[in-house]
Amino acid sequence: MVRRRAAGQGDVGALTAVPPPGGGSGRAAYDVRIYRAEEFAELCREAGFAAVQLYGDWDGTIYRDSSPYLGAVATA
Repeated sequence: MVRRRAAGQGDVGALTAVPPPGGGSGRAAYDVRIYRAEEFAELCREAGFAAVQLYGDWDGTIYRDSSPYLGAVATA
């Protein structure tokens, strides 16, 4: 799979799936909106979740602005 993207306000690009030899290939465009942590937590609350916990890495580290990832666990 080949991924091309251009960063900006969001992440816009295209994915190209490359199958085994002898098969065809397909192409699909995608558009991704990048959210700030506070903005994403607020969207979760607006969707009806009562509690939102943000994590900054796969090991369960609490989210900080310098975190490499943004993960969320939202509960009703």
